[in-house]
Amino acid sequence: MDDDKRIEIRQKLQAIHEEYAKALPGKIQEIESVFNSAVHGDGKHEAITILHRLLHTIAGSAGTHGFPESSKAAREMEIILKPALDDEQLFDNEMTIELRKSLDGLRDFNQ
Repeated sequence: MDDDKRIEIRQKLQAIHEEYAKALPGKIQEIESVFNSAVHGDGKHEAITILHRLLHTIAGSAGTHGFPESSKAAREMEIILKPALDDEQLFDNEMTIELRKSLDGLRDFNQ
């Protein structure tokens, strides 16, 4: 591969990373919104399912784009939340406190 092609690939990758960085705060806001719906809303099971999917996505993609702390925080939240996928009764006050702490960390990493 010649140097021009390498430069072009690096520039494209950099643009993808920058686009991800711009979108990440909005994704974290979406996670927070769905979390609040799970805590206070009527459709708890649906909100838990959506929250798990959002966290799984961030956990898998953030590290690739240069945000390893965000990836780790999202993965921690995903692990905490997983039991509630099968039994929403487990989404109790103790779990919401743990999730809130991790969510605060996720938000702090991206300010």
